[in-house]
Amino acid sequence: IIFYIPVILQFTEFLQNTATLDDFDRIKTLGTGSFGRVMLVKNKGTGQHYAMKILDKQKVVRLKQVEHTLNEKRILQAIEFPFLVKLEYSFKDNSNLYMVLEFVNGGEMFSHLRRIGRFSEPHSRFYAAQIVLAFEYLHSLDLIYRNSLKKHFIPKKMLIKVGCIAW
Repeated sequence: IIFYIPVILQFTEFLQNTATLDDFDRIKTLGTGSFGRVMLVKNKGTGQHYAMKILDKQKVVRLKQVEHTLNEKRILQAIEFPFLVKLEYSFKDNSNLYMVLEFVNGGEMFSHLRRIGRFSEPHSRFYAAQIVLAFEYLHSLDLIYRNSLKKHFIPKKMLIKVGCIAW
């Protein structure tokens, strides 16, 4: 994503909510990255599942990703589109930054493609149209999605959710 923000903002400035780490049960790790991990969590009050992105503050600073992380959060707060993963909550503690995202239980597009070999032409057109619509939406906001790895397209009941809006 390419996005220019003239002012560095506090991590909690935009998304106003009352969520804390204590509101969630950690279930399992879904993935890991350079300065954090994504965990499947369950909201204790609602039973709703989410993907919680946990970023180590020290690593974010050491790897000079502070501005990128703030931009990612700000972008996720600004977007709302059926084919993009939604940010539900964000908060921080002394050690970590947390972004609680919509959990899409469909696996990665690449896994489905590998399992079945190839999609039929109608399915391919249907999925491609959803991805194009997601990209058009982002472009209408002057955002460029540049992280289009096959694993970031997640099928959910025949619909695509584009995830990993990151740097």
